[in-house]
Amino acid sequence: MKRSDDSSKKMGAKLGFIDNSWFGFLLGLLIPILGALFFYIFLIEENSWGKFSDAMANPIILSPLIRLGAIFNLLLFFIFIWTKKDLAARGVIFSTFIYGGLVIYLIYFR
Repeated sequence: MKRSDDSSKKMGAKLGFIDNSWFGFLLGLLIPILGALFFYIFLIEENSWGKFSDAMANPIILSPLIRLGAIFNLLLFFIFIWTKKDLAARGVIFSTFIYGGLVIYLIYFR
C-alpha cells in the first residue's frame, strides 16, 4: 500500500507545473487562437493557413473570431476548476480579460 502512495506523490510532483497561474495564462492565450482556427476552418470552410492569417489581420473578422474562440477558454476554466487547479483557472480568467479588452478595442476604437 505504501508503494502506491509514493508513486501518486511522485506523479503529483511531476504534474505540479499545471497548477500555476502562468501555465493557465499561457494556455488561456493559446486556446482561443486554436478555437478561432477551428471555427474558421469548419464554419467558413477555408482550409488555408494563409487565408486564416489574412482574416486575423482584418479587424471586421478578427473580433467575432476572437469571441468565438474565447468560448474554449470557458471549457478550459471549468476543466481546471473540476480538477482543483485553482491557480491555473485564475490564469485563464486573466487571459480572458485580456481578450475581452482586445475585443472592446477592436469594436469601439478601431
